[in-house]
Amino acid sequence: MSETYSGRYESRICRNAAALTDSRTFAAKLMDCATEYDTVYMKGVYGAPVTESLIAGKSKQYPSWYTPAKQAKFRALIGKNVFGFDCVCLIKGMLWGWSGDSNSRCGGAEYASNGVPDVGVDGLLALCDGVSSDFTQIAVGEILWMSGHVGVYIGGGLAVECTPIWADGVQITGVSNVGAPDGYHARKWKKHGKLNAFVYYPAETVAGDINGDGLVNAADVLLAKRAFLGSVKLSGDQLTRGDLDGDGRISATDYLWIKRAFLGTL
Repeated sequence: MSETYSGRYESRICRNAAALTDSRTFAAKLMDCATEYDTVYMKGVYGAPVTESLIAGKSKQYPSWYTPAKQAKFRALIGKNVFGFDCVCLIKGMLWGWSGDSNSRCGGAEYASNGVPDVGVDGLLALCDGVSSDFTQIAVGEILWMSGHVGVYIGGGLAVECTPIWADGVQITGVSNVGAPDGYHARKWKKHGKLNAFVYYPAETVAGDINGDGLVNAADVLLAKRAFLGSVKLSGDQLTRGDLDGDGRISATDYLWIKRAFLGTL
């Protein structure tokens, strides 16, 4: 595919102006947290550096969870630039602006900012659209849910989640539902959905795939030719996928590009 062809197609993708981030940036930020920062699972924490005041405050808030043994474990991390999260607070923290700032009380996140409410695991799923237990069409950046736990799908059969098991903190894990790669701890999730109110999910379409079967093939070439000649009228979605030069119609240029894509000469 030529630079001009790709560039013109990509320039026509419209971003949801109300969203805080796009799905791939969201996933990349979570991956960065998992791979570039030291983290630990702490109930009710959304990215704060581990400090004595944090441990004391959370121990009062969740006394049954913050046992003496856990408090001692967390105190051993003070001053080591370790950030605390739990599963749902990881996701909220990212949307609240977490930046890994160890000099900020919450790592750069501001509680309940950006219009993102403070919800629990089930409340986060309730904010999602298109919730499904069918994982065949899951997209990057979707919320993963199971009873009492959430994560985010980052593609390639992988997720980012914060859990006290395995690496005890923010980590990359496998998604058994879609075939987790070897070398990762994996789990099977129950549901997934798009957090459309805050994350923009670009349409996964193939440029020139007029009939929407996921390929640019002879059928698309024929449709492009007929649309250009005026012998067939395309639906709105078909026109969007076929109008590669963005002039609002199927032109000779569109037909030529689709034909070349089919023949492999782009």
